[in-house]
Amino acid sequence: MVALAVAAIGLFFSRGWHRFKNAPRRPIVFLPEIAIVLAMTMYLLGPIGAAIAARFYGVSPPPPTAEYALDDQAKLVLGTYLGQSIVLVVLIGLTMKAGRASTDSRPGWIKASLTGAGTLLLALPLILASAAVASVVASLVRGQAVDPIAHETLRMFIREPVDGWYIAFGAMVILIAPIMEEVLYRGLVQRTLVQVGLPRWWAIILTSLAFALMHMRIVDIYVLPALFVLSLGFGWAYEKTGRISASITMHILFNAANLAVALLTSSPTAT
Repeated sequence: MVALAVAAIGLFFSRGWHRFKNAPRRPIVFLPEIAIVLAMTMYLLGPIGAAIAARFYGVSPPPPTAEYALDDQAKLVLGTYLGQSIVLVVLIGLTMKAGRASTDSRPGWIKASLTGAGTLLLALPLILASAAVASVVASLVRGQAVDPIAHETLRMFIREPVDGWYIAFGAMVILIAPIMEEVLYRGLVQRTLVQVGLPRWWAIILTSLAFALMHMRIVDIYVLPALFVLSLGFGWAYEKTGRISASITMHILFNAANLAVALLTSSPTAT
């Protein structure tokens, strides 16, 4: 995997894909100041939505040594996304009001989505290699093997029985989470950093740091390097196409594959 990662890096730089000289310019739909307000609002609406969902569904916090059951966690996440969807509706309204700019040179959303899928294939060896190296280092530091399932959400899907909330939560993880996270991190944060004059790669790196650190609550710390590399791919696909559909597609495919692999490798019949 490390050899494949080195080959992928070599291909990436030898083909000049790291340059953004010919990257399409995105139409200006809203000013950076508005984007900052929308990003902060989206951050705040998440916990507010979760709190409302907890009250509506009667979800109580678990004991200090326990964790939420999958159905309770699904209800909280549903509330989070419903709260954040308010910003999504505002963004759609602003985009429709702005209309299509005559200078828009971006590829169509289908072509951009295919670019996102291709980016995942190219980035996958780097993601897996960084995860493998980080897990080896973590094992040496801890003096014992680390859990290969390093994401709390994946652990929930492995240990809980299948029911309606199980399926609904799976749909949210695969489809809704990528949309919300990409709108926030690429569509608002990264886009704003570029708009205010930061070089594209610096905007991608800073956004990816925020993306990785945001997951600290639900993943083991040694997974953060892999999440950072994954987010670099999201950011690159977004900047290269100018379309958020590229990073959303990449994110959806990764989440779906990650969940599938976790369930298959943890099945009692798996060998």
